[in-house]
Amino acid sequence: MLYAKNISRFTALQLIPLLLILLFAYTGTSKLTGHEKFLTQLEQLDMPYLITHFAAMAVPVAELLIAFLLVTERFKQAGLWLSVAAMLFFTVYVMVILSGKHIPCSCGGVISKMSWKQHLYFNISFLLLATWALYYKINYAHKKGVSRKPSTE
Repeated sequence: MLYAKNISRFTALQLIPLLLILLFAYTGTSKLTGHEKFLTQLEQLDMPYLITHFAAMAVPVAELLIAFLLVTERFKQAGLWLSVAAMLFFTVYVMVILSGKHIPCSCGGVISKMSWKQHLYFNISFLLLATWALYYKINYAHKKGVSRKPSTE
């Protein structure tokens, strides 16, 4: 039983963040290197010009920031919180797309080759993984006696 707990803890605290790092670094980089394509796809969403152009830069930069936060142990918990938020946002976005008109995927790279239904399952899977890792990170820090508040000494 102890072995299974250690495997679960390792998976949640090491392997899942690594998968999230790869996901966010890949998609963020892909959107930046294919910026014009990403912007063109966002323009099909019928959003105001300023919001579209802001999102075209903010989304990939946010994804790269999340990847960076997950790399550093000091900021891993913040990275996991942002991972959960981003995956929740992307999952809701895919649900909206599935209920309305067809819009090309703006995810970037090979992920853009998925159908919208595959995207939904992919996003839900990563949302659950990120949530699981966050749960373990919070529990692990608590059990190890690591304070979440800065020391006043």
